[in-house]
Amino acid sequence: MVRVALVMLGLTLALVALWAPGRAQPSPRPAAPLARFDGTQVHLAWRLPAGPGLERVIIYRRQEGQSFGEVAQVEAEALAWSDSAVSTGQTWEYCLALRAPTGSLSEKSAPVTVTTGATQRLRFRGGSMTRGIFEISSFVQGRRYDETFVHAAGEEIGDLRRVEGQSAPLDFRLGIKLVALRVETAAPQGRTREVLLDERGQPLKHLGGAKLELALPIKGELRERVVAELEAKDGRRFTLIEGEGLAP
Repeated sequence: MVRVALVMLGLTLALVALWAPGRAQPSPRPAAPLARFDGTQVHLAWRLPAGPGLERVIIYRRQEGQSFGEVAQVEAEALAWSDSAVSTGQTWEYCLALRAPTGSLSEKSAPVTVTTGATQRLRFRGGSMTRGIFEISSFVQGRRYDETFVHAAGEEIGDLRRVEGQSAPLDFRLGIKLVALRVETAAPQGRTREVLLDERGQPLKHLGGAKLELALPIKGELRERVVAELEAKDGRRFTLIEGEGLAP
């Protein structure tokens, strides 16, 4: 009887040893999600790893230099989530963790980075010594809005403005100040090619038969162009010649 009891006890312990690790096995670590900003929200999407069923996805967010904090929990099968609690002109990082029905939690995924100011564009259209003309393009909910602003030196470029199709005013302020305007003279750009002729007016040719050509600067009058000196809030300086643009 003692031997039978010992055998039964051994079998029981072996079964427990096989079962317990499977129950305690953590969920597989997910891959980093995909992220994009549409002008008002950050949209995340992810794939679930192969393996046992998963219950929920825990989403974490942080700004540079800060720790990750949980911002949402969604059903794993949703495969997507949108974050509207973000402001423009900021850089955010997101990562995920997976929770199984048993309650076990996976490691956090690698982070994905998204900048919420990348959908705005600034273009300098020219002006005079006292006023600069700027066009700001903003993409909101998949739609592009172009607005023109006129500023003097010392003013911040852009403003709040109502646009068709939006119930609330859009913020076209980029955090960039117009420091100064100046006018400079520029020579025509480019070169022209002229065929060399002999004394009879016939084209000179290479030994291979190709015509000899000479590249010369394009002739033309000097032209004036307006230049804008800009400064961002973080102290960065930009110089834009009329017709040029940048993405803050």
